[in-house]
Amino acid sequence: MTSPNQPNPGDEVVGTYPNDPPVWPSLSMTWRAWKTLHADLARRGGGHRESGAFLLARPGERQVRAWVAYDDLDPDCLVGNISFHAVGFSRLWALCSQHGLSVIADIHTHPGAGTSQSQTDATHPMIATAGHIALITPFYAAAALPPQQVGVHVLLGSRRWASPPPDQRATVLRLRLPAPPWPRPLRPAGGPSSGTVGAVPAPDTTVLGRRPHHAAPKTSAPRRRDQ
Repeated sequence: MTSPNQPNPGDEVVGTYPNDPPVWPSLSMTWRAWKTLHADLARRGGGHRESGAFLLARPGERQVRAWVAYDDLDPDCLVGNISFHAVGFSRLWALCSQHGLSVIADIHTHPGAGTSQSQTDATHPMIATAGHIALITPFYAAAALPPQQVGVHVLLGSRRWASPPPDQRATVLRLRLPAPPWPRPLRPAGGPSSGTVGAVPAPDTTVLGRRPHHAAPKTSAPRRRDQ
C-alpha cells in the first residue's frame, strides 16, 4: 500500500546507526495524551492481544494532534497479533483528508517486555515512507512508560530501519506538559452521534471516533504484526 504522506523537509533520516548516527525525526505529544493513548490501547487489547493506532499531525508539523485505533478502521484486525487490511487504509486516508491531518507514526503493543521489531514488523511497515516512526510499547500497554523503555524505530526506506539507543529515544519521542489551546474531539463522517473512543479523551489530543462496523470486503493481503 502506497502512503500519500511524504517526509517533511528537515526530517529526512541521515545515516544508519550505529556506524553513522542519524539525525532523528521526532514527534511530540503531552504526557496526558500519552497516558490516555496507553489506556485506550490496553482496553482494546484486553490484556491478551496486541492493539495499535496511527498517530496524526497537521502537515508540516510533528505534534500529535489525534490518533485513530487500528480496530476502528478495520474491526477484524485484532486477532492476537495485528492483521490490518486494505479497507482500514481506505478509511485512514479518508479521515486524514476530512480533518487535514497526516500520519507521522504508528504504535502497537507487545505482550512482554520486548520492544524490538519482529521480522514481520520490519518487513511490513504500516506506512512505507522514509522517516516514518514505529513505536512499540510493552506489556500490552499496561502502563505509560518513558521513552527510554519504549521501542522507537525509524524507517530509512527499502525495509531498512534505525533504532536509537535508550538514552537517545527521548529525542524522537518528546513528551511534554500540556498547554492550551486544546482541540475538541472529532468524529469521522458517518460515525455514531455520541461517545468517543478511549476511556477519557485527552484535552490536548483528539481521539478520532468509531466507524460503523460494516466493513467492506477485504481486497488485498493484510499487513501482519507479530510479537
